[in-house]
Amino acid sequence: MDTSEGYCRETLADGVVIFRVRSTDRECIDALFEDVAAVFEEACEEDRPAYLVYDVRALTIPTAYAVRRAQDLARLPLPTFWKVATIVGNDFATSVINFIRTVSLLSSEQYERSRVFSAEGDALEWLRAD
Repeated sequence: MDTSEGYCRETLADGVVIFRVRSTDRECIDALFEDVAAVFEEACEEDRPAYLVYDVRALTIPTAYAVRRAQDLARLPLPTFWKVATIVGNDFATSVINFIRTVSLLSSEQYERSRVFSAEGDALEWLRAD
């Protein structure tokens, strides 16, 4: 389902929600933030897990605004159980991002429930494990 020119949202049969992001302009990032927040809010209200994929393979370098909004997402109320997979453009980027995650100040919960991948199949397999 196209939700704006800059991204589309797809909900799979098992409830995994995929956001395929094609733009980092402010309008797109704001719409994406609201959509993601709504997914987390619904999961909280319904006391169910939330499984999300951010597919950002079409992007290059994130804007400062996109990074700030991503930080805003990290402060949202989260359901009891959640997992987020991010798909980036290549294995090198995946390795660098995962290294940065390892040495960053993520809480153990944030670290365990979020991963970066270069292939959609790997991301979905990890989300569905447990």
